[in-house]
Amino acid sequence: GRIHALLVNDGDRVKAGQAVVRLETTDAQLVLDQARANLDAARAGLSLAQASYALQRDVNASGLGQARAQVTVSAARVPQSVALAGIQAQTVSSQIDAAGANVKAASAALETARATLAAAEADARSAQAGAQLSQSTLKRYLELFREGDISAQQYDQAHAAALSAQAQVGAALSRRDAAAKQLLAGEANLRSAHADLDLAIANQQTVAVKQLDVAASTAQLAQSQAALGGAQAQTHALEQRRADIGVASADVEQAGAALRIA
Repeated sequence: GRIHALLVNDGDRVKAGQAVVRLETTDAQLVLDQARANLDAARAGLSLAQASYALQRDVNASGLGQARAQVTVSAARVPQSVALAGIQAQTVSSQIDAAGANVKAASAALETARATLAAAEADARSAQAGAQLSQSTLKRYLELFREGDISAQQYDQAHAAALSAQAQVGAALSRRDAAAKQLLAGEANLRSAHADLDLAIANQQTVAVKQLDVAASTAQLAQSQAALGGAQAQTHALEQRRADIGVASADVEQAGAALRIA
């Protein structure tokens, strides 16, 4: 530093260790103050680096945990959606097969009903013709009986035959009416079976919806895995924060050494 004052004159005797000059303290104080300020700044930088590291560490841990959890959820959803799509496809296929079989059965039953009605109508016509013949025979027997050409027994037999033929007509007409009703029921059953088949075919759209769920869950898994990769890549930032702590610590050591020298 600079000499502030001489404490001895030329030619004075001095003792060992005796102060002979007084130096100015202004420059030294400035150096000391600067060294202390540098140390404080270095310590502040170290605290900031440590805080940044802790924040980055917490952010990484949180992001990585969330990303792993999302991957787990997405990975579980993919096979679930695939299974549901398979079940739906199998269900719809079974419904279509069953509905198609019902249509075939209803069609066969309708054909049987038509054949039954045709036979019943033929029986009714035959019975009516037989009844007409019996009535004609009865009238002729009545004339013959009145003329005494036949016995009462013969007339009674003709009368009984006419009554039986009329009863057969009633029975045949009843069977015809029942067959007609059965035909109407068969037509209704066939319409219902066709409606069920149309509905089962329309339900194929639900299979497409389930397949979209599979595609969506697969895409979600890929997105989650990408997010996990991004979170894992953040470890580079954490390493940088750790390196920053090392640099800041070195700055503190350097500032401390400078202060000691000052």
